[in-house]
Amino acid sequence: MKGPRLTLLASAAALLVVTVFFVANAPKAGRDAPAMADPKPVETREDPMRAFRTERTVIREIEMAQLNNIISSEFSGEEMRMAAERQLMELCDFMEKEVTIEGVLRLRGYADALATVHRDSVNIIIRADEIKKEDTAILLSLAMQETGVSGGNIKIIPIN
Repeated sequence: MKGPRLTLLASAAALLVVTVFFVANAPKAGRDAPAMADPKPVETREDPMRAFRTERTVIREIEMAQLNNIISSEFSGEEMRMAAERQLMELCDFMEKEVTIEGVLRLRGYADALATVHRDSVNIIIRADEIKKEDTAILLSLAMQETGVSGGNIKIIPIN
């Protein structure tokens, strides 16, 4: 029984590595397109916030698919299945908290904000030249309230 479990875990890990590699190295739109007659230079650099958001979504989908495969596999033992179910529930909880934080930030006037929530840390990335001290306090309070993570483990990162 250990053989099929190891095979399942090895294939899931290999799938994750291959997918991450291809997502990171995929050609960006417009990069390989033929030159146009327009004399203005064409900006081909992808927006880092959009790229991060896309990568987060792809990785989360892969993680969820792998966990669901473990949960539904006939080769998974009860302990492995329960661990995968716990991880899936935790991942869904993180995703819900991220959506909540991002939604509240939009309502507070931050049109482009991104949150990542983990068990012991939170990152909030905001498109802004700078963040005032009062705003930092509000952002920290929001993240602590929504996640239960202490302020020392919350990073607020402005990007312009």
